[in-house]
Amino acid sequence: GVWAGPSEAGLSRESVGAFLDGLREAGFNAVFMNVKQGDGSICWPSKRFAQAVRPEYQDFDLPAILIEEGHKRGIEIHAWMIDFMEGEGGVAFREHPEWAMLNPAGKPTNHEILRGSRFDAVWMCPARRPGYTDQWLVPMYEELAEMYAFDSIHHDYVRYPGDLAPDQYCYCDYCLEH
Repeated sequence: GVWAGPSEAGLSRESVGAFLDGLREAGFNAVFMNVKQGDGSICWPSKRFAQAVRPEYQDFDLPAILIEEGHKRGIEIHAWMIDFMEGEGGVAFREHPEWAMLNPAGKPTNHEILRGSRFDAVWMCPARRPGYTDQWLVPMYEELAEMYAFDSIHHDYVRYPGDLAPDQYCYCDYCLEH
């Protein structure tokens, strides 16, 4: 199998077919396509999360075409989701900043410096209820399962922010109380 980004498949049935043909010729029989990106945007025409859909996927149903064309070619199609990481400009963080993981100083991860540069992603607290997990992520999984016959859903970044300082998160009010 191979992990892939949606831009590699293109924005037409023909480009998706050509992408899959190239993978099949290279000997791949499974694709893990990133449908929820690290910035929090999603790559399918969602009804429940329309505000998070990348503009190019509002009218182009990449998962439906990818699954149809992949299965015709004997290639499994798996949804790859970057679960708990959102972009600092992402919809979930913008609409619910209280869902972000916080360090002991009360700051989210986009206030950290990683390898000499400001980290621009925001890790969302997996524990808070109600919060990101039960109000955003699980309903997103449900929508994917209802809309598409993916061979599986691959969950990535299901952890505390290991690249930064995992022992420094999460200190949100919910985590401190519980």
